[in-house]
Order: sequence, then structure tokens, then C-alpha cells
Amino acid sequence: MSIKIDITMTATARPEIVKKTLDSFWNNLFNSAPEIDYRLVVNIDSITSKYDEEVYAVQEKIAAICKSYFPNNCISITDVPNFAAAFKWTWDNIRDDARFIFHLEDDWELLRPVNLLQMLTLFIRYQNLITLRLNAFPSKECQTKNWNLLLPWNGDFFEVTRENRGTVGICGHPSLIEGNFVRYARKFLNGKSNPEKSLKGHQQGLRSLFEIAQIGVYSKQNSPPLIKDIGREWRIKNGIHKKGPAAFFTEWVKK
Repeated sequence: MSIKIDITMTATARPEIVKKTLDSFWNNLFNSAPEIDYRLVVNIDSITSKYDEEVYAVQEKIAAICKSYFPNNCISITDVPNFAAAFKWTWDNIRDDARFIFHLEDDWELLRPVNLLQMLTLFIRYQNLITLRLNAFPSKECQTKNWNLLLPWNGDFFEVTRENRGTVGICGHPSLIEGNFVRYARKFLNGKSNPEKSLKGHQQGLRSLFEIAQIGVYSKQNSPPLIKDIGREWRIKNGIHKKGPAAFFTEWVKK
């Protein structure tokens, strides 16, 4: 029986970005292990907060793009955009027996080939490993940057130190996540607050888990970034920005 991986993705009405993202991840990651049973779970938000026929047509176009890569899929098209609700919906709709979840937002490009089976092997070698996120920063021989932290190389990946696990937590960057962790952690998502702020060690039910769980950043040593944010330029060009403080946003708004 093949390993089941559900790919959870939040998306909005910009088909050219979604196509570039899925194309890069299919060719550079998922196609490296075609024997795996993939299923795409994607929520496609609109841009406006009310029904718009033209936007809906774009959302349908995105759904068709998603189906072309992943015939096995679960797709939601929503009228009212809300990142927190979209994120929660994707995690709520994973398969009960999905061994792993690959979380993917719609505006990341995977720049080079990554061996998915090698990533999966690390979860067998490290029994407490709950997530490996792809590196958005350049790496050095013994460490890599991850936002404001420097993560040491442990021989297989760059590992978040114990004292920083709760702070780093889970984020929306492209990440391979252990399925049972997702099924447990999703109960802390309320569909209203930014999920990246909910999946941290300050949550009482997650604090003790993060104390023993391992969190890693996957890339080779002395390497350039594996992934690139391709959504920022589109947002600037189209006058779209995050409502409220960027770190806590749940909705996009148009200037």
C-alpha cells in the first residue's frame, strides 16, 4: 500500500501564480515519488468580499488547474476571503489515514529538485520530528538563517533548538508535516485568528508537545534558498495588501 500524502493549499484568484507554484512543486518535488498516493485539498478564496461573477470564473479556472495536476482532490470555492478560515478548512478536510501533510500556499516557487523520499526517510530516522519546512534562506556549512534565528546543522537537516521550538512552531511556508500532528493541532484553529499564531508553544495544549517534538528546515549545506515568494510582486502590482498587522492578518484588502 502506497503512502498517502494530502497537499493542503490556500489560494486566491490569481491563476498565473497558482499555475507557476503547482508546476514548480510537481516537477521538482512530487514527481520525484510518483508512487505516493497524493490528494490535493485546496480552498480558493475570492478577492472581494461579495460575489463577483468575473472573480468566480477565475476561481473556476484555478480549480481546473489544480485538477490537471491532482485528479484526486477536494476543492472549496468561497465568496468571502478569509485566510484563517481557508487554512482551517484545508486541515479539517485531510484524509483520516493520510500519513503526511504537505502544506503549500499558492505563491511559492520551488527553485530546484528536492527528493521527497529522502525527506520522508528523515521522519523514520527521527521519531519526534513533526515538520520539515523547505528553506527560504541560504544555508552555510553549520547553520542556516530562519527569520531572526540561526539554526544548527544536525547531520541531516537544520534543526530548531529546543528553547526556540515553541516560538517557531508551524507556519504556512511549504512544509512536510506529520499527519497525526495535523489531526491533533487543527483543534486549536478557530477560523478567525491567524493560524500561524495559533500553532505555537503559547497554546497550552501544544506547549508540552513542542518541548519534545523536533522541528527542522530542509536544505543541503552551503546552498541558496530552495523556495521563493512569488506573490509579493503580484500584490504590489494589483494594490492588494494584508489587512491590519502583517503578522496577524486574516484577510486581503484592495487599496
